[in-house]
Amino acid sequence: MDDKLTPMEAEVLELPTQKADQPSDFYGTAAPQATKNDHTAMWILLGLVVIAFCTGSVLLAVLDMRLSKDQQGRWTISIAEPAGPERAEDEPDNLILPESDVFLPGEQQPQTGSARVVLQAPQKEAATDLGRLYETACQSVVCIEVRAYYGTTALTGVVLSQDGYLLTASDGLSGALSITVTLPDGSQCAATRVGEDQQTGVALLRCPAQGLSPASFGSDDELQVGDSVILIGNPYGSRMRSVMQDGIVSAMSRESLSGGELTLLSTTAGFESVQHGCPIFNRYGQVVGITSPVGRDLSLDGTDPGFAVSSADLQTIVDRLSASGGSSGVGLGFEIEEIPESYRTYFNYPGTLWIGSIQSGSAAAEILCPWDVITKVDDVEVSTVEEFNAAVSRHQSGEKVQLTVYRAGRWYIATLPAVTQ
Repeated sequence: MDDKLTPMEAEVLELPTQKADQPSDFYGTAAPQATKNDHTAMWILLGLVVIAFCTGSVLLAVLDMRLSKDQQGRWTISIAEPAGPERAEDEPDNLILPESDVFLPGEQQPQTGSARVVLQAPQKEAATDLGRLYETACQSVVCIEVRAYYGTTALTGVVLSQDGYLLTASDGLSGALSITVTLPDGSQCAATRVGEDQQTGVALLRCPAQGLSPASFGSDDELQVGDSVILIGNPYGSRMRSVMQDGIVSAMSRESLSGGELTLLSTTAGFESVQHGCPIFNRYGQVVGITSPVGRDLSLDGTDPGFAVSSADLQTIVDRLSASGGSSGVGLGFEIEEIPESYRTYFNYPGTLWIGSIQSGSAAAEILCPWDVITKVDDVEVSTVEEFNAAVSRHQSGEKVQLTVYRAGRWYIATLPAVTQ
């Protein structure tokens, strides 16, 4: 029997062949993969609808809007009227508060049984008075810059007359190469020293200016501890002039110093770095004192407390300086000043005072030199300018004064006559 198939039978029984592009698995032919449906666009559309619905609900809640239909069947949005305060049943509809119960901002409301905070407008009366006091006072305050070989220092001065007489402190004037005064209007001029009072450390200057506003001086007889005062100074030099500090009088005392008695003032108004020559004004705009180094002798630790000389003593000092043509006692023909601490440390000087400048033609110019260190006056050790001036002021004009001098590693004894200065 022939097992072969005829061509027709072979065509009927032939199995379907595998297509080249049809995937195949490990075991054989895989069934065709069905195409998956992409629903991303539908989910995005559904999310946007939910966000829009939530946003609209929040806006309606915040703005208190209501969605309703009108008579024609159209949807409308309306904003609800704010609810007023609850009204008592017996309260009339036309209740009007009387004028006495209406309070304007800044007015004092009557006290009630419950605690409450009442916001008031700033009370400008006190600030206006303080501002007006400063505006008037600073017209008679000047800034003084002293240039010396070791640097520039700033002082404060008070105008005494329209033609340029100024009152300041003398401690910053030692060894001055130039003295520049900045006037209240901002203009500058050179000043010369008229004289100084060794006991109080107050100096009188003169600058070629006209039309200045002299300060008004008040008596310190009515001044008491606790009175309000302001202090005006120039701790930053001419860069920021007429800086004000307010405070009270903290102490008043009559102290006995070499040469007499002085009334000294202490106030809570002052600068961290003590500056001298600053006027102290009372609440009427009158000068009642000027800060000076006079308090160094009274300090227990050697610091400068920044005491002020009272106006009564200032009047006496100015009268004496004017009558004597600037003479304030006796001197030795040179200016004494404190050695900067950096110089004392570097050069190991045995004292704290040296000669700053020497008056030409004086006896001191023949035997002394600038930068000579002075340690003793008549066998009395001196370490501050005030101690030196006090020791010299004990002599009369013409008397001999003995000085212990250190120069370039050697010690000398110099004898000079005291002269009126």
